[in-house]
Amino acid sequence: MPFKITMGQTHSMPSSRKRHSRRSFRTPFTRNNTHGSLSATFNYFEPDLKVNQLNINHATEEELMTLPGVTRRIARNIVEYRQAIGGRFNKVEDLALVSGIGADRLDDIRPEICITRRKVHSCTSSRTQSLDSVKSNDLSPVSVRTPLDVNKANAFQLMTIRGINQELAASIVDYRQRRGDFFTLDDLLKVKGMSTVRLSSLRPKLTVKSEPIIERKAAIKQETSINSIPNGKPAGISEKISCNGSVGAVKDVYELVSAYCHRPTTVIKEIPQKDFRLASWNLTDMCREKAENNAVREVFCLTLLENRISFVALQGIQDSCSLRMLCDEFKIPLCKRVKEWKGSRGNWVFQFVPMQSAGEASNLGFIYNAQLLRHVLVKVVQDNSMMHAAEANITFCGSTINVLNVHLMSNSCESSFATLLETINPAIILGDFSLLKNCDKSSPACYKPLLSTNTSTKSASYVQKSCYDNIFFKESSLSHYAGENGVIRNGLNHLAIPKGWNWNGVVSDHCPVWAQLTI
Repeated sequence: MPFKITMGQTHSMPSSRKRHSRRSFRTPFTRNNTHGSLSATFNYFEPDLKVNQLNINHATEEELMTLPGVTRRIARNIVEYRQAIGGRFNKVEDLALVSGIGADRLDDIRPEICITRRKVHSCTSSRTQSLDSVKSNDLSPVSVRTPLDVNKANAFQLMTIRGINQELAASIVDYRQRRGDFFTLDDLLKVKGMSTVRLSSLRPKLTVKSEPIIERKAAIKQETSINSIPNGKPAGISEKISCNGSVGAVKDVYELVSAYCHRPTTVIKEIPQKDFRLASWNLTDMCREKAENNAVREVFCLTLLENRISFVALQGIQDSCSLRMLCDEFKIPLCKRVKEWKGSRGNWVFQFVPMQSAGEASNLGFIYNAQLLRHVLVKVVQDNSMMHAAEANITFCGSTINVLNVHLMSNSCESSFATLLETINPAIILGDFSLLKNCDKSSPACYKPLLSTNTSTKSASYVQKSCYDNIFFKESSLSHYAGENGVIRNGLNHLAIPKGWNWNGVVSDHCPVWAQLTI
């Protein structure tokens, strides 16, 4: 799923129908009784807007997968069960008998399914939208008979098309924002989440009408000149842009969501001039698409700034582009909260360490504040199926500290880890040791871990795998340890980060672990 900010909608059910509560996380926004319950992101109330419920007697696997919580396996079970009972469900409740559905999941998807072809007012849906603060004239109801122009439609309107969920709508808008208009419907295949099968079912409902290039350039130029006015009115600009479904709507939505994401109150004493903080953080499949999510960059940057961290050893990196985007957010911030940070953001640079034997998201990296750490030399010291390791020499206040960034793989063994430490003999070891049991006991006696093996570094309760990140100090280097360390557990989630079919996800499955050094 792409990491993009999108919006959902919720409509009130007719009084004759039973209301079904969704089991998604509760939003912190103030409820408005006239507009129904709020979804995980935003709600927009438009009583005239209708969408078709999904007919489970005719839906394909791809269409069934647009329902909340329905994976491909569950969609296949539905189709196979439907064939086994004669090709037709007699009532919606029969769906609960399908493996993977049950009564709870049926309650979640009941408002979106039917066994007839009649139209009803849309109900709670991951494919729909609403927010009472958004003006109804910003969104014109989309006729199901009139094809929707993908070059004009905003994320709200795209989600009224059956088969386009929140994530796909956000990807279409984001791709159009970065690459320009679609020339043909086949260009939609370049959007992440769009498949040939899905596009074939969407073709009758979509169209492409590109505006003249000259007019488009003039509009962009006008928008840029207005935004450059020091005393301009961004609210008026964004309202005008949102009518056309362009960049301003998505940007304003993100900023509104971000305002409701409270950052933790971190009160720390000033760090002495001869001290600095380093950390280890597995960013869990960090790729360009993930780094393009404003919320991911905001959480990453603020976490480092709030905790005064100057050097981070990173694991779980897919490409160098993602690290470049994280560094650029410090230099030229696009996120409002990062831009408004009080104090110096520093001059952050990165070094990407590709691993030849790694999967696409198992590379290493370093990111550090060059204003404080002026010389960081990096080299690969281990690259095989058991372990990835990169060495970095940090020069700070005239002294050089040797650190090792380690990511243990699935078939790592205790002896290989110990052998590497004896060979490299680093002063400090940082990394992800989740796949090595009792690694603090198997390490050479001259290394001391900051955290015990029973300390979990999972960032959220819904993360399935176990996480154990740590920092090891060589006994002869303990004089550099200032006695301060910690596991950052708060402020890692954001309402605009997807969490399956819900929101308020975390930027990574792992919590960063940090330690303070002194020279």
